[in-house]
Amino acid sequence: MKNATSKNLQKLVLLFHPRSGSSWLRSMLDENDYVWMVHEILARVGSPGQQHAKIDDVYNQGRPKRITVVGSKVAPYQIIDKIGFVQQVRDLGIKPIVIQRRSLVRTVISQIRRRELSDRELEAGRQAAQNLRVDMEPLGPSTINSEEFTRFLLSDYKERSNLMLLASAFDQRLELVYEDLLEDPAHCLAQVSDFIGTEIDYLGDGVIARNTGDDLSAVVTNLAELRAVTERLGFAFDA
Repeated sequence: MKNATSKNLQKLVLLFHPRSGSSWLRSMLDENDYVWMVHEILARVGSPGQQHAKIDDVYNQGRPKRITVVGSKVAPYQIIDKIGFVQQVRDLGIKPIVIQRRSLVRTVISQIRRRELSDRELEAGRQAAQNLRVDMEPLGPSTINSEEFTRFLLSDYKERSNLMLLASAFDQRLELVYEDLLEDPAHCLAQVSDFIGTEIDYLGDGVIARNTGDDLSAVVTNLAELRAVTERLGFAFDA
């Protein structure tokens, strides 16, 4: 079997914070049979050496000739050696794509309802779910504990800040937003195509299963309480 050479292989990395749409974007890219997307490659590394070796293995090993794009997902908290990561991405010619969610509050609520969805599936004897699938029953309304909401709010704010700090190390990067991905996924894939210099086809119909819809009042029973908590901590209730 012939392998793609480094001359015609485009490399990208999705830099993300939790609940930013990175898994959906990864799956849309991976639907193309000439794209090979790895999941969270640094999720289980234990040292700077393992980190370097894992990145080198993913991006430098031989691929079938049909593969012209190789990519992966990485969150800042998974990176043990950030300086080494930035240098390796530059050295290997990997193009960073940053995806984030515009609304911090919606990120937090999505995080908590994802955990509720996973717990429900486990209690029913099924596999834990990170995202709602079209064959699954949606969650009903949630009453979110204010202390849990506060912990996630502070944690997610830190993750978003760390993401943008990491992104700032790359002068050439593409920044995408989850809300724009929802509105026009084909356009977002076109942006990716332009950025990496390789055509990426949009093969979906734009319909996805969402655990938390646009109307938060329909899925959160104590929205006013959460607004008060958010504003007391000095954040805008950007839902």
